[in-house]
Amino acid sequence: MSSSITSGPVADLDTGATTYVDGAWQAGAGEEFLSVDPATGQELARWTGSDVAQAEAAVVAARASFDDGRWRRRTPAERAAVLRRLADLLEKDHERLARLVTAEVGSPISLARSLQTATPVVNFRWAADMAEAGPRGGYREQLPTAEAPFRSESVLLREPVGVVSAITPYNYPINMIAWKVGPALAAGCSVVLLPSPRGTLCTMALRAWPRRPACPTACSTSSPVVPTSASCSARTPPSTWSPSPAPTPWARR
Repeated sequence: MSSSITSGPVADLDTGATTYVDGAWQAGAGEEFLSVDPATGQELARWTGSDVAQAEAAVVAARASFDDGRWRRRTPAERAAVLRRLADLLEKDHERLARLVTAEVGSPISLARSLQTATPVVNFRWAADMAEAGPRGGYREQLPTAEAPFRSESVLLREPVGVVSAITPYNYPINMIAWKVGPALAAGCSVVLLPSPRGTLCTMALRAWPRRPACPTACSTSSPVVPTSASCSARTPPSTWSPSPAPTPWARR
């Protein structure tokens, strides 16, 4: 892969390894992409996206992480602790990430410091609270007793549904990850994250998270793919986290 980084908020980003699958970083095997500052037209970075095989491997890894229970079998308290750790890491990198959002997507710095990077901290902590509380106040719900045709009692159990695909736009690259990934992890799901190519540097800035203590051990990320099937949008970069929110992350049984 050929990559280049200019000075400024992206100078410390390593664009050499853009795909994280099953616990290991690897160089993308797909096409080269160019990130440009929308305010000036200045080149920010060149990097290589994942190919279709890498994207498929990420999906397989996410499925495996769900099926073997490494994440979904964690207790609500354990999932909440991970989400709070993610919030702490985001808060620690707040200023650097805000400047990166400004450089990559053109957000005013005042907005980047608030909605773009401060709000995601709140969202991850909210997801942690919800992991502990459960949906509608609990993972188990006693349903009303049925009297006819005979008396019976039922209990509703809410469980993780599986692997969730989360697609995020470029204009709120970090906040949308928090909105989608946070509730999914809280629910015990695994996730395949597809960020916009125009927000990929912001996503890559978060890639150290899976290596930090107390973070999900089965996270994966990758960058843009040019797919060969209609199942993906062309030039949409997948990032996968296998430890994901779905429109409805809770299964009702």
